[in-house]
Amino acid sequence: MAELEGVIDLKCLENELKSAIESDKLYWIQNNAKIRAVTDQKVSSYEEFVDRVAAAHLRPLDPKTDRVKADHKVVWNPSCSRRKTCEFEKSVTMISEQDFTRGSNRLQDKLHLLELPDQKYSLLKETGANEILRSFKREIPVGTFGEVIEALLVFPVTTQDVLFVVSVLEALTKTERFRLSLEFLSCSEKDRLLLLLDKISKSLPNRHQDLAEENVTEWTVEKLKEKYAISKKKPHD
Repeated sequence: MAELEGVIDLKCLENELKSAIESDKLYWIQNNAKIRAVTDQKVSSYEEFVDRVAAAHLRPLDPKTDRVKADHKVVWNPSCSRRKTCEFEKSVTMISEQDFTRGSNRLQDKLHLLELPDQKYSLLKETGANEILRSFKREIPVGTFGEVIEALLVFPVTTQDVLFVVSVLEALTKTERFRLSLEFLSCSEKDRLLLLLDKISKSLPNRHQDLAEENVTEWTVEKLKEKYAISKKKPHD
């Protein structure tokens, strides 16, 4: 045992384990808060949703046991019990979108660093549909979903690119909380999504045989529209 301690830093391993446990605990607390916010509490805006999730792990201070600086004014909310998290006041600084996602996502970070949709499309194509699914398996971060749609919209009209775009759209539907991610698309992002699916539809006629051999047909696109809850209305002007 003494020899192993000389090779393995047990204290370091213990700290890493504690950190991993705390990180996992925080993830599930925030995950449950997301579900409650959408299903039970019916939040009225995205800002309120972010506040609720970011504050999910907090508990109200107890004036009898928690020390508070004398010069720091605190307004105690009598309606807030010890077992329920107080809602953030409107004056609280907005929490960034990344604060309620678990850790850093490398693909997400790379997309943010690129400015042009063409560059983002190239990155997505290099990454591949399977890896994109792994990157966003738990959820598609708000904002990043829109970036992916915008990037896919510039795809070159070739058989291979049509197949790639369809495979990415299919992969995204397999992510957890996909429906919730759709709810937080902005109007402009939903318009781009509609344009993207229309562009795919218009790319089919001259490539029926090649695409059909890869199981991509008009029926495939119609099923995608159903999954993405796309109606036949025209995009917003």
